[in-house]
Amino acid sequence: MTSPWTAPGSEGGRADEAPPTTAPMSPWADPVADSDRAAGAPAGPAASERAQRRELVARAPLFPLRPLGLGEILGAATGLYRLRPRRMLVVSAVVFAIATVIITLLSGISLVPMVGSLQATMEQASTSTGAEVDLGTTPAEAIAVLAGTLATSLISVIAVQVVTAAMAPLALAEATGRPLSTSGMWASARRHGPRAALLGLIIVLASALLVGILIALGTLPLVLTGGENLWLLLPLGLAVLLSILGVLWLMARTTLATPALVLEDLGPVAALRRSFALTRGRRLWRVLGITLLLMLMAYVAMQMVAGVVSMVATIVYIAILVATQFQQLMLAVGVMLVLSMLGSFIASTLVQPFVSAGTTVLYADERMRQEAWDVELNRASRERRDEDLSALAAGIR
Repeated sequence: MTSPWTAPGSEGGRADEAPPTTAPMSPWADPVADSDRAAGAPAGPAASERAQRRELVARAPLFPLRPLGLGEILGAATGLYRLRPRRMLVVSAVVFAIATVIITLLSGISLVPMVGSLQATMEQASTSTGAEVDLGTTPAEAIAVLAGTLATSLISVIAVQVVTAAMAPLALAEATGRPLSTSGMWASARRHGPRAALLGLIIVLASALLVGILIALGTLPLVLTGGENLWLLLPLGLAVLLSILGVLWLMARTTLATPALVLEDLGPVAALRRSFALTRGRRLWRVLGITLLLMLMAYVAMQMVAGVVSMVATIVYIAILVATQFQQLMLAVGVMLVLSMLGSFIASTLVQPFVSAGTTVLYADERMRQEAWDVELNRASRERRDEDLSALAAGIR
């Protein structure tokens, strides 16, 4: 009796020979590489190019799709600068460029009455001797400066919210292997930006209202008694302390609202409720600590960038005053204002994506810890990876 199997190229086979067996495929096997070997794909530059394409497909995500540690959150916040620096900084630069132009104009308009009055006072002092010079600020000038400051603060908040609306989907896309194009970032900013801006204004208004009520209550005893007893300063000090704690508490409870609004497509009020739900109980302290660390790092980086430009602006301001014998105060202030705003623009453009990405990763971390969101994200990541590998395999064949 002979075996039905014979080796290729032979006329017969031994009866006790067994057919060849196929080793089971390793779970770590590369299906594209296997298809290359099966098809007899030649080695060389083409094979090297295919290997590089496979490596790009299997690139590590922005952050692991599991509950994260502090270092991983900070690493993800800085990882976007390595992965997608151009599209990230382009979007940030355009948004802050528009905001900076508006802020500069408003700041200049608000300072015109005060600077003009100061210029006239200095000219009067230089032409008259022994005359009394009034260097005080009129109520109208003070109101103009206060209104300009308030307007510029609101515009800054809107710009930050719009940048976060563009950065949040980019950070999540890089984690799940679904890269987002620049046009996709602009689409997210257009779709979610107005609601995110409204959300930011609501948070700012709530913070201002909280501080205003507490400070008013703290100064009430001084007003009622005419300030005769210094012990009445204690309620004011307590009100200031409570205001700081209240703002920190509100910041921690609302810091996840913007990523929730963008990634879950919610309205401002629903996003606030979602953020409150994700930060209730003992979860608040972890969110507060990481948020403060992100803000501290961003503040230091912004001061390093803006401080250099501000120093140059101050030198130019003094040089103009000295060169014109203090006759061109308006010009000196204008140049210094423009240079200072330029430094603020550069700092905001470079640093704000770090804060936006860090907040988004913190939001994802809280959802993965509380809602097992990592299961859904891993499923989406695997589907995307399988699609890419299938497309590569089809293209190679």
